[in-house]
Amino acid sequence: EFQQQQTYSHKPGHNHGYIALHARIEPEMLTHKCGKHMEQNLTTILDLTQLLSLDYNGILPAPKAAAMNYTSPIDNQLREKLQKRRKLKANFIAVGRDGMKDFERGTAKLKAIARHNWDTLNHRSISYDDAANELFTSSLLKKEQKTQQHQKNSSEEFTNNNNSSNLASSSLPIFECGEGWVEHAFYSNEMRQRKLFKPSLKQDETKPYGLYNRYGFHGDGSNMDDHIPILPLPNNYFGDILPSLMSFWLAVNADVFVGAMKSSWSNDVWTVRYFQGKGDRNFQYTRDRGIIPVINNGLPPPHGNC
Repeated sequence: EFQQQQTYSHKPGHNHGYIALHARIEPEMLTHKCGKHMEQNLTTILDLTQLLSLDYNGILPAPKAAAMNYTSPIDNQLREKLQKRRKLKANFIAVGRDGMKDFERGTAKLKAIARHNWDTLNHRSISYDDAANELFTSSLLKKEQKTQQHQKNSSEEFTNNNNSSNLASSSLPIFECGEGWVEHAFYSNEMRQRKLFKPSLKQDETKPYGLYNRYGFHGDGSNMDDHIPILPLPNNYFGDILPSLMSFWLAVNADVFVGAMKSSWSNDVWTVRYFQGKGDRNFQYTRDRGIIPVINNGLPPPHGNC
C-alpha cells in the first residue's frame, strides 16, 4: 500500500504511521554465540513492541504497563514532539521466515522456543494464516476474516488480568513483507517484471548494459551477440537480497524502529535512520531491560563480533 500510493509522505499527520521491528530469532541465531544474551521469545518481543506503540500513541494504561514491568524508553523531549506526529497504526516485522523453519537445530529447549516462535508469528501476523499459508494471494474472504478478527480483538479494552498474553488482543496489526510478498508481487507477476526492467526511453533499449540488456529480448539467438531473455524470472532468482532490501526500506522509513544490538542488519538500519534525523526513535529490545533507546542519540557503536 505504501509503495502504490504516489502521494505517500512521512510528514507529521499522514495517516499511515507504523513501527518496524527486526526480530532476530531465527534458529541459527538462537544457537549462535551472539544470540545467547538476546531475548529469544517472540511473544515477549512482540508484547514489548506493542507496549511501546501504545506508549508512543499516548494510550497505554498505567496498570497494564506496571503489570508488564514496562519502563517507558521515551524521554520527555521526544514525548513533546509526539503531540504533533502521526499515530502508529500498524507494526511491521522483519524476520527471516524461511530460516525460522529449521526446528531441529540446537538443544531441546532451543527447539521448543523455535517452534513457539514460528507458531506465534503465524498466529499474530495478518500476512499469513495460522498454518503459515501466505495471504497475499489468497481470496479476499480469507484476508477479510483474519483482518476482521484482529480488528475485533483490537477493539477490546485492556483487562485487569496481568497475563501478558492478553496484550495480543489489544495490539496493532502485525504485517510482513519479505519472501512471501516478493514471490507474490514480483516473481509471480511477469507483467510487473517487464515493466520494471523496460527503460522509460526507447533508445535505452539498445544500450549494452543495464537491467534491460541483461533480462530483455535482443535478437532471436541466431547470432553470438543475441541475448535470449529469461523472463519471467524463476522464483527466488535474486535470493534473499530482494526481500531483505524491501524490509530494509520499510524499516528505515518507519516512524519508530526496534532492533537487536547484536545484529549487523539492525545496526545498518539504525545508522541510516540516525543520519536521516530519526535517531531519537531508534530503540533496541533486550532480555533484561525491555526496550531501551539506542545510545549516542540513536547512533549505534560499530558492529563487531560477539
